[in-house]
Amino acid sequence: MAAPGLDILATVGTALGCLVGAVLVARLATPWSRAAGTGLLLLALVAAGLGLVQGLRPPEPPIAAAPVEPVANGPGLPPRRGAMAAIRLHPAPLPVPPGSFLDAEDRRHDLAEFKGTVTLVNFWATWCTPCLAELPALDRLARDHGGAGFQVVTIALDHGGHEAVERYFRKLGITALPDDLDPESAYPRLLHFESLPVTILLDAEGREIARYDTGAADWDGPDAWRFLAFFVEAPARAG
Repeated sequence: MAAPGLDILATVGTALGCLVGAVLVARLATPWSRAAGTGLLLLALVAAGLGLVQGLRPPEPPIAAAPVEPVANGPGLPPRRGAMAAIRLHPAPLPVPPGSFLDAEDRRHDLAEFKGTVTLVNFWATWCTPCLAELPALDRLARDHGGAGFQVVTIALDHGGHEAVERYFRKLGITALPDDLDPESAYPRLLHFESLPVTILLDAEGREIARYDTGAADWDGPDAWRFLAFFVEAPARAG
């Protein structure tokens, strides 16, 4: 950016040049040209005045960059380290809109039924390679830590039906995950996601409190359970 003083000098010089040219034209040309020269003179004076005012203005301060929110880790917050560093913890719990999925017997259920239990809900599909990669870890998590206070639910967005899901469960040795299905693929619209896998964490009130949507995660590792246990053990801390 040029200095204000240089801007003023440039403006005054331009105006003087226009003024000299207008005077010469007015003296040497025809009456019609003299009228044009007079108009040019007035324009030069106006331009000089505007330029002088602009040049006297102080320079605009630079625009400060927006502050970047730090990753929240500290007392009173769940630990997000290692495998859980990429999980998004919501500032406040989010209500889950009504929706439905089918269990293995084609009975309809809603995520609201899970109130009272901290629930990890994984959305996947048989054609999704990262989904298949993390299913065994979710299975081990359900087998090692599932119980009255915590559960893992997997919902397949698959048009192949239960047969396709069961085929991959057998292939991967999955035994502790439910064969639940969203055949209409309604949950991506309801929960606003476009890619798979997506895993959301529901608190005991049935509200979404965290989301993992950056690929497959190591759900059966110590980092994941430390994060999840923070919410599972919350009633014991409060009591």
